[in-house]
Parts: sequence; structure tokens; C-alpha cells
Amino acid sequence: MLIKSSPDLKRDILMGFGWVVLASLLFHLSYAGNVFLMPLYFLCLLKLTQSKSLPFAYLNGVLLGMSLYVYHLEFLIDIFNGFAYNLFCVLATWLALFLMFSVWIRRHLSERTAAYLIPFLYLALEFIRCELYPLKFSWVIPGFAFFESAYWSGIGAFGVYGVSFVLLSLVSLGDFYLKDNRLKIKALMGFSLLLLISAHFTVNQQKPVEGPVITGVQLEFPGTKDVLEHFDRCLIEYPKTDIF
Repeated sequence: MLIKSSPDLKRDILMGFGWVVLASLLFHLSYAGNVFLMPLYFLCLLKLTQSKSLPFAYLNGVLLGMSLYVYHLEFLIDIFNGFAYNLFCVLATWLALFLMFSVWIRRHLSERTAAYLIPFLYLALEFIRCELYPLKFSWVIPGFAFFESAYWSGIGAFGVYGVSFVLLSLVSLGDFYLKDNRLKIKALMGFSLLLLISAHFTVNQQKPVEGPVITGVQLEFPGTKDVLEHFDRCLIEYPKTDIF
């Protein structure tokens, strides 16, 4: 039967809400420069894929997405007013679809297959959302948290999408193959510590490409007066600009 007992239902709701809150906190801390916490975020995401209910998995994804995107994309509210929340829902839906599909995979395939397949599912949905989807919403993906330190220890070779894939793969496979919980905790803490140490390595910057200095302004449906006012501000703030 599909109907659960009341204690099981309450437990699933509380556990899901707890993982959502923890995942949101870890994600925001990672975006604040503490990238060593990102593996813990993916661990929470993996735990959310272990929900017993497809609707609850979808709901958890929406709640998590809204908790992530509204804060980082608050500027959209100034541009689109109330319509901005529709955009937040669109972004959150991709995360909700990932959790729902992952729950379906765990329900119909073996645990080992799910451990390998779920990171590929995340990579596929993230790439579609950012590159193939008409709106191309690449905002606030985990890889962007590494914008200042993603290229230490060779991890940058995987690209902005590959960073998420590698981290989720390590967490997923570690959760499957390491049966001892204490060993799982030690492995996760060791990996996070490695990220913390590596984040302080100096990155070799490439020599800047010589050329004109360009300053641009993006406005939504501006009038001529608005354009001129913004260019005047840019001229004051960036006086060495060659092309506006």
C-alpha cells in the first residue's frame, strides 16, 4: 500500500526538512568562501535522494531551491518585482526534478547502480539547465562557489560543471562502499580538510590580454535619459575606459 503510517510520515517530513535546512546553510557558507563545506552540502543532497516519497522529494527540492536562489538573486526582485518569484520557482524546479528522479532510481534500480547513476543525473540536469534550456539559468550553481579557488590541485580541469560532478560522485560512492559510519565521517572530514588546505594555494594567474578597456551596462527597457545617466556614472567610476 502507498499510504504510510502517521509516525513514518512525520519522520520523513522532519528528516527532509532537517536536511533541507542543513544543506541550505552549508551552501551559503560555501558561497561565502568556505568551499571546503561543499562536499557536506552534496552529502545533504544525497540524503534527500533517500526519501521514500516522490512528492516529498519534489517538495524538498523546491524548498531547498527557494532557500538558495532568493537570497543570491535578490536583485531580480528589483528588476521584475513579483514576477521574479516565478523565476525562482523555475530554478528550484530543476533541483526538485533531480531529487524526484533520484528517488525513482533508488526505488527501481539497485543501490549500487543508483550510487553511480545519481551523479550523472545531476550533471545532466545542471548542464541542460545552464546550456540547453532556452532561459539558460546558470546562476548559483555549486561550481561558481569556487571562482577564486577552483583551479587548485587540478580540480579546475573538470570545469564548472565537473566540480559538482566530482564532489557528488565521491560522496555518493563513498556512502555506498564505506559501510562503517565512522569511516565515512573520517573520509568526509579528510576530504573537506584537503579542500580547505588546497584553497590557500596561490593560483598562477595568466598574463592579461592587451586590448581596450570596455565598460558595459545592462538595463531592462531603459529610456534614453536612463542610458545617458548610467554612462555618466560609469565615466566617473571608470575614467580609464576606452569603450562604453
